Amino acid sequence: MSNKIPNKLADQYTGNIYRITFFASVLILLCLIAFRFMLIFTYNGEIGGIDNNFVYGVIRSMAGYNIYPNPEGFPYAVNPYSPLYYNLCSVTGNIFNVNIEDPINIYRLCRAVSLLCDLLTCIVFFQIVKKTDGIKKEIALLATSILACILCYVGYTYSRADSLFLLFYTLLISIIVKKNPNNGYVHTLMLACLSVGCIFSKQNGVIAPVLVVTGLLMDRKSKLIPRYLFFFSFVITAILLFYLIIVNYTHLLEHTVSGINNQLDLSWFYVTIFKRLADSLIILLLYAGLVLSLKWILGKAQLFQKKIGVLFIFQTIFSLGISLKWGSSIGYFNESFLLAILLISYYAAEAIEMREKKFLTVSLPLYLLFFIHVCAQGYLFFLQDQKEKKQIYLEQKEIRNYLQPKLSGKYLLDLGNENGNFLKTLFYKESFVPNYDVVSCCTFPRNTFNYSTMLNDLQKGNVKFLIIPEKESLQEIWGISLDQFKKDTVIYGQTVFSYTGSDNKQ
Repeated sequence: MSNKIPNKLADQYTGNIYRITFFASVLILLCLIAFRFMLIFTYNGEIGGIDNNFVYGVIRSMAGYNIYPNPEGFPYAVNPYSPLYYNLCSVTGNIFNVNIEDPINIYRLCRAVSLLCDLLTCIVFFQIVKKTDGIKKEIALLATSILACILCYVGYTYSRADSLFLLFYTLLISIIVKKNPNNGYVHTLMLACLSVGCIFSKQNGVIAPVLVVTGLLMDRKSKLIPRYLFFFSFVITAILLFYLIIVNYTHLLEHTVSGINNQLDLSWFYVTIFKRLADSLIILLLYAGLVLSLKWILGKAQLFQKKIGVLFIFQTIFSLGISLKWGSSIGYFNESFLLAILLISYYAAEAIEMREKKFLTVSLPLYLLFFIHVCAQGYLFFLQDQKEKKQIYLEQKEIRNYLQPKLSGKYLLDLGNENGNFLKTLFYKESFVPNYDVVSCCTFPRNTFNYSTMLNDLQKGNVKFLIIPEKESLQEIWGISLDQFKKDTVIYGQTVFSYTGSDNKQ
């Protein structure tokens, strides 16, 4: 009799923990979806990762311009991102006849497309976890909500190509970790197509073939590797030729290969990546992923556990390597977070099965605290003060309406908060060096491209207006004096300088 009561209480306790986990996960997912939906309609000029660069590219594409122009000619743009996200957003925008002359519509378009990609990523991830033997749907749902929460905390899939890349990546992982994979041609063709999809969504996707080959080797399917490599080579060559010849992206490789050849910057890595990881709970995911990977690789574990462990280590080493360069972000570790959550899900199921119920009891409150932090951060950064933020957008539209008729085929250069302003998207035809930070930091000092024409345009008056915040001053850029630009007017805190050329006469 004494043994039955504790067992009954233990079963009741387990049932309660699962119910709490289920309802907490559902509530968290609904809250995060609501947050992302509200984020679509904010008037923030930047919600993560200089997303106005993507909006600018989509507007240019919808207007009929090449998103990979000659980087050594006007507009002197450097577009260091693969084309699929631009194509998806611009096609969607054309289908729904979105007005590009009011750029906030394109901001909303890109955010909506990214939200859809993230939703699909979470659905695929849920299916991966749920279909694994021994994992209950409550654990699968919890794991999915954690992934969604991490994406909202990191913020690099809000309105960027990262969202599409992560969707292709998750689909690829779903095939790699599948037990008893099909040996047919369709299986290897799907692996090849998804690998190419990763690469043409974001260059980080070059890791995809490494992960696929690793997975095939661990499945003892080495005979499929030549077939996969053939399909991969064929598909990537066909799509590259399509972009180069049919779509006329003749400068694609200059932008997406040469344009991202940034220098190593350990101080940037420390401030923007390591410090943010060390200051937050999400570093525990990478730590737990590493511990579990080593435990299962070096010890006794099922094949799929060893496989995910090896993939996690390869992916994290790759992410760490590419994050050491200037301009990198914590978003480079999205894939490692995904794999780490997958590893932890397997461990959680194993722990529950071993009657170690303290796992959820201890971890769930900690996760709820992190979720509250993510929601508070999202509200404070992006959802509050919308009236003021909308006013900034309307003011910059008035700047556009005032200056655009005066340009007469000349250019405009924004030297203020170009990453947060709307000006590069409002002046999408006239914006001079829209990726000013990339050019100033990397491609100009490293002589990646020949910028003699750009400097000549600045000296000879092809740049008619400079815009600088009222309380700031700038004497020169790229070694060229700005004395030939005289103060024209001040509009909504922005000082407009016009080219006079009076100090440039020979």
